Amino acid sequence: MARVGSAGWVITMLAATAVSQFHRAALGVVAPELAHDLAASPQALGAANFSFFLAFVVSQIPIGVAFDRVGPRVVVSCLTVLAVMGAVGQSFAADRAQLAAARFVLGLGCAASFMASVVVSARWYSGPRLTGALARVFALSQLGILAAGSPLGFASVYLGWRGAFAASAVLTAAMGVAWHVMVRDDPPGVPPPCGPRESLGQAVLGQLRIWRTPGPLPILSMHTFGYPAMATVLSLWAGPYLADVHHLGTEGRGWVLLALALALAAGMAGYLFSQDAPPRG
Repeated sequence: MARVGSAGWVITMLAATAVSQFHRAALGVVAPELAHDLAASPQALGAANFSFFLAFVVSQIPIGVAFDRVGPRVVVSCLTVLAVMGAVGQSFAADRAQLAAARFVLGLGCAASFMASVVVSARWYSGPRLTGALARVFALSQLGILAAGSPLGFASVYLGWRGAFAASAVLTAAMGVAWHVMVRDDPPGVPPPCGPRESLGQAVLGQLRIWRTPGPLPILSMHTFGYPAMATVLSLWAGPYLADVHHLGTEGRGWVLLALALALAAGMAGYLFSQDAPPRG
């Protein structure tokens, strides 16, 4: 398998997954301000976050089909437009319904980022190098969660939560442009895959083959069982808890969430990179 000639597209790929992670966790640090300004209950904020993840659920199959038809580069480039619209929409939300709608659009825009990185990595790498690439994408994407801690908290103090969300829309747009310019679906000189269309049964068998591949199973299991707990705490529960119980302001909440995200990223990175290390002896 060809080696990557430039690190630019790899960094862009990591940026795309980090931006998606940021938007997933962005409500946590500003949740008390959102609740006050939008007269939103904890249930309403939970529904807004649910809208984001619901968009992921309903879009994964169409996104997979689009990957096969036009490739990850085009799919992510197009969906980033929706992500920017959603980020702008949540910055202008006047009530909880508008916030939930904006979060749904934002979720649609972010829904392809991680799997696009997986598909691109699979086309550029194979064997242990693929496992290492996936480990790096998953671990380093946690930088987005770090940005949703104290950096977002500071931005919210000086720009307000609306201004901070608007700034995130600008950064999302910049990522989308970089993705379109830098990322290539296939290595130089390697034609895109053009095999016959799969039946449903063949697709299921293909999933079983993926699960039997050495290496990805620990990564997938960590994402399946560890990620939901993280998402619940960082993106929904921690912000209001720190404000109501410990009376922390936006900056203080940001520092605590940053510490939580750092611990999460360090633990995941240490484990995943250890799986990528060559055996001793």
